[in-house]
Amino acid sequence: MVTIAVVRHSGAAAHIEFDAADAASALRRCEYSLDAASWVPVAAADGVIDSLREKFVLDLTGLAPRRAPAGDSRRRPAPTTRASPR
Repeated sequence: MVTIAVVRHSGAAAHIEFDAADAASALRRCEYSLDAASWVPVAAADGVIDSLREKFVLDLTGLAPRRAPAGDSRRRPAPTTRASPR
């Protein structure tokens, strides 16, 4: 399970803090994908992904603004994240 804790964005940058947990097995990796691009590894906040629950901090820069259809005021969605015990 991934739980988003903090999301801050300013211009072309975003700061995202989230927790990932698995009830049965220690997590082994975490990755994110932005706009359906390739998956990118994310390090745990403590430097090692080895527990049932981990905290992650993701700082993204150089983001292009999302263009919404006319009349749609939605902003760019947060990156897709996945954490895996494998």
